[in-house]
Amino acid sequence: KAGIDPNRADKEGYCAIHNAVNKCSLGLAKFLIEEAKIPVNQTVRGMHSTMDFSSPIDRALSMGNNEVAEYLLEKGASLSATYDAKRASSLSTYNALSAIFYGAMEDGLQDPLRWMNIALEHGVNPTFDTLAFIVERIGHYGSDDNLETWATSYFEKLIQLTECTEENLETIADDDWEESLTEALDNAPATIGPVITMFSEKGIDIGKHLL
Repeated sequence: KAGIDPNRADKEGYCAIHNAVNKCSLGLAKFLIEEAKIPVNQTVRGMHSTMDFSSPIDRALSMGNNEVAEYLLEKGASLSATYDAKRASSLSTYNALSAIFYGAMEDGLQDPLRWMNIALEHGVNPTFDTLAFIVERIGHYGSDDNLETWATSYFEKLIQLTECTEENLETIADDDWEESLTEALDNAPATIGPVITMFSEKGIDIGKHLL
């Protein structure tokens, strides 16, 4: 109203709607979408467009911002809004499926299995890289205390849908990932133990990369 363009990005590439989500401000998000007519799927610009969760709803999910995520979904947000562009640049691990997992593991996102199914319905396809990315995050931040009621089911569904080979595994299994896998098993054995078994049943031996 004061002549400020809400579509203008700041120096980090975030527009007003992304900053509203970052601040968990449902009121500001409503104003921007309903009054300022900001696109509900507006994408972060610049480097963060591929190296971070870059749509408003992906950011809300990754932060466990339940109210804002539900509002954005109600207003037509797509959980695959930025997925195709990221997949084309081989940086599709920052997608709704990893955002949901992060938000549920670290920040109290409610009903992650429901959100996972919505992401799948919206066309976000699980990949081995995404699953490996999530395992790495568990190595840094996870524990069975915040995973045991839902994470095994989350992995089970995604592993069933993921096409993966030993070649995929060797592509990502560097020293850092092996360390993260080992830490993930130490932090969350009741979650990662079954995940190793699920991959083994598909012919992928990720257990051999434990340190």
